[in-house]
Amino acid sequence: MSSKEIHIVAIVTPKPGKQDEVAKLLAETAEKVKANEPGALIYYGLKSKKSNEIIVIEKYADMEAVKAHGGSGHFQAWSKAVAPLLEGPSVVKFASQIGGFESKL
Repeated sequence: MSSKEIHIVAIVTPKPGKQDEVAKLLAETAEKVKANEPGALIYYGLKSKKSNEIIVIEKYADMEAVKAHGGSGHFQAWSKAVAPLLEGPSVVKFASQIGGFESKL
C-alpha cells in the first residue's frame, strides 16, 4: 500500500427512472478512464440495494492522477451529461487507506 494513493468514493443520486441511464454513462466513462489514465488504478460503480444511489469507487496512484482525471475531456463530458439526470450534487469523499487488504487475484 502506497501512502501516495488516493481513494475516492462518490455518491450520485439519479432522478427517479434515470438510474440505468446514469449507470450506462458511468460504464462508458470507466472504459475511457481505463484506456487513457494510467494513474487510475480502480474505477467502478455500485448500485445501492436500498436506495436509488450509485456509488463510484475510485483509486489513483497519486494526486497528480486525480488532477489528470478531473481535467480529462471524458470526465468533463460525464459531468455535463449526468448533471441533468441527478437529484442534486454528488457527495465526494477523498480518503487514504488505513488498514485491510486488496487481493491481487
